[in-house]
Amino acid sequence: MTGVAEQVTEFVLSYAEGAVKPDPRLFDIACRRIGIAPGEVLMIGDSYEADGAAAGLGCAVTLVEPLPVDQRLCALVDALAEYGIR
Repeated sequence: MTGVAEQVTEFVLSYAEGAVKPDPRLFDIACRRIGIAPGEVLMIGDSYEADGAAAGLGCAVTLVEPLPVDQRLCALVDALAEYGIR
């Protein structure tokens, strides 16, 4: 996925924010930093237990298989395609 890193404008790191998933504050912080309302955000994760809190804020949530990263190289692109995002 060459070129994806250049699309990232913000990182929300749990250690820097003093919270860990599934704390909804992390998802709220991310939405505010990128300036997009939760209802317009797609959270792509690999654990509903950890990532599902985004749904409580109004984000759409989709899950990829919880496999090692090197075994799910197309997971992000496939998840985006499910929502018509290319």
